[in-house]
Amino acid sequence: MEKELTKIIFFIISLLVTSGCFGYLNYSILEKFDAISYSSNFSDEKKLVILFFSGLNFFLYLWINTYFGTSQKGIVITIGIVLLFDILGTVIIICPLISLGKFTLNLIRSGLLGKSKIDTRSTRDFVFNSDKYQRVYIFDFDNKLIAAGWLDYQQASSNNYFDISLMPLDEPETDIDFQLITEYASETESRVLVDFEKQVKLYIIRES
Repeated sequence: MEKELTKIIFFIISLLVTSGCFGYLNYSILEKFDAISYSSNFSDEKKLVILFFSGLNFFLYLWINTYFGTSQKGIVITIGIVLLFDILGTVIIICPLISLGKFTLNLIRSGLLGKSKIDTRSTRDFVFNSDKYQRVYIFDFDNKLIAAGWLDYQQASSNNYFDISLMPLDEPETDIDFQLITEYASETESRVLVDFEKQVKLYIIRES
């Protein structure tokens, strides 16, 4: 009876590993470190990455389990080691390897092939991710001001819903002129994010 129970537990754990739970953990950690990032338009690529890590975790689980056996204690120890590897190994080993791979690939593209560098970040993350203070002016396509303020928080591009939190500026919004903002933006370190779907233009001006 105990052997049968052990086999059932082993089967359930195997299903858990291969179902993508552990693979998704790898992906989630890598995404938090900006090692990889796929928007909703690249869902197939995201699934492949998760499937790859799920398979890697499954083979790692089988390999480690050969040393601890299929007893309940052995299964718990094995799953704990795999979980520890997913957390520490992803940060210490996999992240640097991906960064090195990107660096090497971009070096080949720019140095040997004369092509532009690749960047897996979304446009939104590329524009907003900065350690500097950022003023944001949001206009519609008719150049009418919608909102303005200091950037407080913006959701990652993995969330399809786009909203941002702004802190009010010292100047009243009625004094903000589109022409003056565009002229000032051209003289400073700034970015312009154009959202054709929502028909807005975001002028992001970075302060030192």
